[in-house]
Amino acid sequence: VNYTMADTPIPVSEEIEKAPEKIEATPEEISLVKQTYSLDRNQLILQHPWFGLIIMGLGLVVDQSIPIAGINYKNIHFNPIPSSKRKEGTKSYPELKPDTRLFLLSHEILHPALGHCSYLSSSAYNHQLQNIAMDAVINRILCDGGKYASSKEDIRKDLGGGVFIDVRTETLQVGLPNTPNFFELAIPGIMSSDWHYIYEQLLKESQGENAEKLKKAADSFASMFLDIEADPEQSTD
Repeated sequence: VNYTMADTPIPVSEEIEKAPEKIEATPEEISLVKQTYSLDRNQLILQHPWFGLIIMGLGLVVDQSIPIAGINYKNIHFNPIPSSKRKEGTKSYPELKPDTRLFLLSHEILHPALGHCSYLSSSAYNHQLQNIAMDAVINRILCDGGKYASSKEDIRKDLGGGVFIDVRTETLQVGLPNTPNFFELAIPGIMSSDWHYIYEQLLKESQGENAEKLKKAADSFASMFLDIEADPEQSTD
């Protein structure tokens, strides 16, 4: 089933569309991103050679247009602005705990590895819901039974939210519990499904009685974690 953007009632809010106030990164802040990434990259290569093989082919871009980190098929991007200089207080990559940084690198790498970037140029999807669905699949791989299973909640808090799956109840959770923009959705069979299935469930929910609650969660997610770019070599559908 193909959906057009007109079918999805969750537009990016005006608040997110507004260009943020320009804050210039200092040479020291940029250097800290590069140094931290270099150390973590080497650690990832040693601990997880499969991830290391992918990351060795990626360039590094310092990019203030994204909240924390982003990726496409060619480069991994990091915002160097520290939380002390941001209105929303989002942490920069070097400010995160070491385990969170390795989780974040692994997460970003899995987007191109799983072919996610190929779909982002298509106008058939709502980009916010699409990214939530893709992140849910990746975080399930990394956390539920994987290396980061024991530190899942600490990582979640360190990042300030994100998208995770509660394996006990088969629920998808956006944001942090007990916060205004937290959203939870039961999705039977979520453990054996790919992002397309999760996306369709989110799309249905966006047209139901919880549409406004999902919109707030999706907007909040986008302002902090909208983290992948379309493959520049892919044509727009």
